[in-house]
Amino acid sequence: MDNDHSADAISTFDCNILGDAFRTSVIEKQIPEDQWQGYAALLIRD
Repeated sequence: MDNDHSADAISTFDCNILGDAFRTSVIEKQIPEDQWQGYAALLIRD
């Protein structure tokens, strides 16, 4: 089987934007640390 995950790859630039958006949202929305993982998954999915 071919394990090519290139369609799932994101650029470093996009990764930095997602990280910044995550940090900003967590601070502004005061998201508790125990909810960070689920919130991060939502950001990536959207």
